[in-house]
Amino acid sequence: MPVLLRYLSLSLLLFLFACAAAPGDAGYFRCELALQHSHKLGGCAIGDLDPRYPGAEIATVSVSGEVFVLHWEQGRWHSQLVFRCPGEALQCVIGDALPEQEGQELLVVGMAKGREEEAGPGAAHLIRWDGQAWQGRKIHQEAALVHGGAIGEGSLLLVGFTKQAIVFSPEAGALRLRARVPLPGRGKTALWRGSEYVVACSDGSLVQIQGSGASWQARTLEKIEAGRARLACQGQAQLLVADDDGGLRLLTASGSKKVYSEGQKLRGAGFGPFVPEHPVKGPQLACAGYEGKIVVLLPGKGGEYRPLTLFQGRERFHHLAAGSLGRRPGRALVACGYGGRVLVLRWVH
Repeated sequence: MPVLLRYLSLSLLLFLFACAAAPGDAGYFRCELALQHSHKLGGCAIGDLDPRYPGAEIATVSVSGEVFVLHWEQGRWHSQLVFRCPGEALQCVIGDALPEQEGQELLVVGMAKGREEEAGPGAAHLIRWDGQAWQGRKIHQEAALVHGGAIGEGSLLLVGFTKQAIVFSPEAGALRLRARVPLPGRGKTALWRGSEYVVACSDGSLVQIQGSGASWQARTLEKIEAGRARLACQGQAQLLVADDDGGLRLLTASGSKKVYSEGQKLRGAGFGPFVPEHPVKGPQLACAGYEGKIVVLLPGKGGEYRPLTLFQGRERFHHLAAGSLGRRPGRALVACGYGGRVLVLRWVH
């Protein structure tokens, strides 16, 4: 497709899906193109990385190793190329990895060099704004791909194709490896939820990692036939899992329930609220995946969920993040994937 037609087609899609409305709610979802890149974008995260701009920014990483930070200013999105990893970057997460230093850090995981399909060593990099410039460094190299990571309270976790959860703790401005915990399958992603890590594994396991110092233990929370792919949590009570069988599963104290399903792999999960005025109380959920859709699920009066497709494109999505951005009101959804685009969707009146 010629470049002009490609961008005209994207503009038309954005116009059409900017009008996606939730039935019975006085407003609509607006879709914004925050970044168009020439390569696949593997992951995205929301957090306050750059003190020069108010509120949270978006970080995203590419198959060719670029790391971008995006911020909203004067009515549009601006992007900065802040670092280049020597290998494919797959996922990223924002948090306070080095409490002794001011500000938050961006953890980027992927390959030490080359692409995922080349099956070489994996690596993790830590990137931060030091007050004058962006600084990044490799903090760990592993025998195989590092596919996911999370930043907890006083610790940092890496997971990947070595089937281990690798725990670090901050010490004198650096990170010290403290423990290796066996996993039942390849680690695909991880998150911190208050007092523990949760890891999604390719063998269908959800694994809880708890501990401190050099002593950490793993416990399987749930196992299904399909591989687990992406995670989101709302406090410690609710866990949302996007799976390889296209299922979106909500885990609570009362059990696990599949609340939505697609025909292809899901690669993103998020918690709202996305529609503040929605009349039915309950968690509002979101997902994205290989069908090229971004979907919000609103609770119904009978306990069911109503899916609302906010966006439908031809390229597969690889990640989804949810959170507040800058000084803009409400909770936004950020999606990225094989098309090289970062899309921002938010509810407006």
